[in-house]
Amino acid sequence: MKSDKDIDNPIVRYVACFGSVREAAQAAGVSTEMLRRMRKRGYVSTRQRALQMAQACQFRVKATELMALTRAGAAP
Repeated sequence: MKSDKDIDNPIVRYVACFGSVREAAQAAGVSTEMLRRMRKRGYVSTRQRALQMAQACQFRVKATELMALTRAGAAP
């Protein structure tokens, strides 16, 4: 069961868009280990990577969320 912390983590929500962590990592252009580190941090450190990941999941998770510039569920 997902905790509130997991639901607030945009990387966890990004991974949920894919069938496996490996697919999510490939779509992001990183290794599964790098994606695991991002998940622990809770954000992506580069704008280009955030845009690539947002596009890969068809913008179900916004690039600004992936970079921790906005909170999930916050008003636009």
